[in-house]
Amino acid sequence: MNTVKLFSLRKRERTPISMVTCYDAWSAKILNKTNVDCLLVGDSLASVIHGFDSTIHATIEMMTLHTAAVARSAKKKFIISDMPFLTCSRGIEYAMEALESLVKAGANAIKIEGAGDKLEIIEHIVKSGIPVMGHLGL
Repeated sequence: MNTVKLFSLRKRERTPISMVTCYDAWSAKILNKTNVDCLLVGDSLASVIHGFDSTIHATIEMMTLHTAAVARSAKKKFIISDMPFLTCSRGIEYAMEALESLVKAGANAIKIEGAGDKLEIIEHIVKSGIPVMGHLGL
């Protein structure tokens, strides 16, 4: 499986890193056999899979369920999971509970959109040892 250290090395060497969005076990099994570097379980699943008109309807429960399905079926891949809308706006404790849920489901890293008002939470998450996509510059 790819690691954050490998991605950092590739970035320094200016070697592209490939990522594909994946929401389910069936797709993850197929992608597990490819050379794709990592899989993103995106909050776009609210629209694409669940039929909502926006990603803001993605919940931590949805993200956890889909992250677990992808992780179980793509054991060779680095899995990144989106933190749902407003997850980090509800405070460090709530964000850390959401993060714990995603990591236990199989996420190797998380993606947080927008940093401005979330820097304290991002710093806390990084100190806990969980990679954050924006922090890695991916």
